[in-house]
Amino acid sequence: MDGEYYEIGDYGTDLVIIIKGDKGTVDAEGSTSSMTIDTDTQTFEISGFVNPTVKFEYKDDVITANITGSERQYFKKGSEAYKEELKKFNGNGRRIEKGSEKVL
Repeated sequence: MDGEYYEIGDYGTDLVIIIKGDKGTVDAEGSTSSMTIDTDTQTFEISGFVNPTVKFEYKDDVITANITGSERQYFKKGSEAYKEELKKFNGNGRRIEKGSEKVL
């Protein structure tokens, strides 16, 4: 799981999670918090959070977790999933989905 994980949207990319071994950091709501990763229980223990235990799913270099109040996906920089997600956005606030455009 080691690496940098980004949220990707019409605004560009936003670094949210950095993982090295069983430790990491998460940038959420304007501050950076340290965390411990338990891959067996698929949880993050995030210091300073009111509810510090956050469950996550990890598949194909994508972390899905509810860190800031809603479930989001975070893509590992340089992975195929990261590259594919970047292709969905054309930089003008529109997301491309299977040949059609949807305004975000």
